[in-house]
Amino acid sequence: MQSGGDSVRRNFGWMLAGNLVYAACQWGFLVVLSKLGNPQMVGRFVFGLAVTAPIVLFTNLSLRQILATDVASRYRFGHYIALRLAGSGLAATVIAVVVAVAGFGSGAGIAVLLVGLAKLFESGSDIIYGWLQSRERMSRIGRSLIYRGTLSVIALALGTGLTGRLEGGLSALALAWLAVLLVHDLPAAGRACPAPVGIHALRPIWDGGALVALTGLALPLGLSSLVVTLTAQMPRYFVKSWLGEYELGLFGAMAYISTAGVGVVIALGQAASPRIARLHLDGEPRGLYRLLGRLLLMPLALGTGGIVAAWLLGRELLTVLYREEYAERPEVFLWLMIGAAFLYLHSFLNYPLIAFRLMRLKLVVELCGGVLLMLLLFRLVPDDGLVGAAMAMLATSAAIAAVKGLAVWRGIAQTGKTGPRRSPGDVAEW
Repeated sequence: MQSGGDSVRRNFGWMLAGNLVYAACQWGFLVVLSKLGNPQMVGRFVFGLAVTAPIVLFTNLSLRQILATDVASRYRFGHYIALRLAGSGLAATVIAVVVAVAGFGSGAGIAVLLVGLAKLFESGSDIIYGWLQSRERMSRIGRSLIYRGTLSVIALALGTGLTGRLEGGLSALALAWLAVLLVHDLPAAGRACPAPVGIHALRPIWDGGALVALTGLALPLGLSSLVVTLTAQMPRYFVKSWLGEYELGLFGAMAYISTAGVGVVIALGQAASPRIARLHLDGEPRGLYRLLGRLLLMPLALGTGGIVAAWLLGRELLTVLYREEYAERPEVFLWLMIGAAFLYLHSFLNYPLIAFRLMRLKLVVELCGGVLLMLLLFRLVPDDGLVGAAMAMLATSAAIAAVKGLAVWRGIAQTGKTGPRRSPGDVAEW
């Protein structure tokens, strides 16, 4: 796939700007709800994300990452769109069934449905981002993230403020994400399609054989996303079960800050993943060592800076960003930031693993990490509360980062042994 795209530096600049704004706006959701509502409202929103995110991310099958690194153009864009539409329909059905049978209560159930609807609109933008990323047109992704983040915070604030209810804010949030998908993302994808195909490339291609093969390729990543998301949300399930909705609101607000740097890491990985895939395809281990060595400095610096900030200014930051009750547990915030340093590292390492097509290995690592976290939460949360939850997250992230780092190192070492893998008969893009 010949991208004719921009440089890694320019692409990273756009992705960094977009992801930083979007991450800040997602954190702004909690600020809005904490200022206009209360910790219980924050907890209900966090719980809605905890229920819907694993379902939507699993049915997304990580198609964006596969599309972005499909340098041999094994599948057409329409195949990815068709599979994403099928996955979104399945996700909507599963979310509705979960709400119907789980007995969350009317308020929590409606919140889960509305958050799920917004996430489905987000998944539409996500597959378009994969196409733009494969063309190395990150400027259009960056703009979309800025528009979507800004509009969503405004919509959530207006909806919540005018109605005085979380449901009003979430309805406005979903409409804002749908507007960006229709007004910006779809036209941007059409402009990025090569002539004479143009906008016709956005039509889904319901080719059974190709969709089955693509599903087989993507399923390990989909399962991995499910495990990753369940692992990320698992502390929230335990906190709500053992400590209640109020404590969940406090924990969720602090945890959101600790994961803010993930947006920067994602921007870095998304900007570099097409180049990583090409270096691997062409059998250039030295180039991979140099590129990844430079890129890893970013998550390391972010993690270190977050730890120092939480150690020196944790209580003050929580008071200013939220309210005084959120600053009651500065030690929890410090443990969360230490764990976040390892989270940033293993989040970035996902990109070379996907570029090397080590999906099954990634899945096994995530599964083992999820089991480890569950065991630690069972042991620590009942006795140590929020501190125990944070310490369990830290231990799990450190273990996952170590194993993924070893896997990437071995993958690079294997790259040069078979020589260039690009063949003269690569499949035509269209």
